[in-house]
Amino acid sequence: IFEEQAVQERGAFGTSGLPRNVFGEEERTFCFGSHMVGQELSERIKITNPFKVSCNVNLQTKVSGRGSGELVFDVEPKKCTIPPHEYRYVTVFFTPKAIMSYTGTFEAEVEQGTDPSTKLLQFELLGEGTLPHVAVSSPTTKSESGQPLLQFARLLAGRSRALPVHLFNGGILPATVTVGMAAHGPFTCAANRRSYTIEPKATHIVDVVFEPTSEGEFE
Repeated sequence: IFEEQAVQERGAFGTSGLPRNVFGEEERTFCFGSHMVGQELSERIKITNPFKVSCNVNLQTKVSGRGSGELVFDVEPKKCTIPPHEYRYVTVFFTPKAIMSYTGTFEAEVEQGTDPSTKLLQFELLGEGTLPHVAVSSPTTKSESGQPLLQFARLLAGRSRALPVHLFNGGILPATVTVGMAAHGPFTCAANRRSYTIEPKATHIVDVVFEPTSEGEFE
């Protein structure tokens, strides 16, 4: 059934950061993993007819629990005919609609099947919707409005000093960030208008330079 996916005795499915494209035999669950909200994913599975008579198979997916009213899981085609000793591939889709975990059921049922052990293939579906997430981990000092605050020490006019801003990706997806900063005044940033991809649990450092040309306080 799962030629293109990993099959494990136990899936070890946690509450977040789910493993991708894994079938857990003990749980009888196929896990799509954690993916970006709105992104459609698809996986092919193989349905085999080991008997001497062709069969018609009806396929469907169901969503359970929260999000049960949404078309999160789907399968195509909805029906197929499998000749004797042959197989057909069907595609199962997962499209998360929100930041949450989704569960469902996959069913492939043989029309007019009489053997309880072969007339119905059924297993659970699992997937999670998430979004990229980047936060400023340093500086930790906050302004009155609650924003991260870089505090430069007193500096002679004409001198310069750089302080780092640490951007941390605490999510489970790579995140692309674009640095934006006003291009005037005594503050400059070489990374201004540049984009960077930060891998999960990684940090990217951007330096901000303060170079006053006159006396006074600057923000």
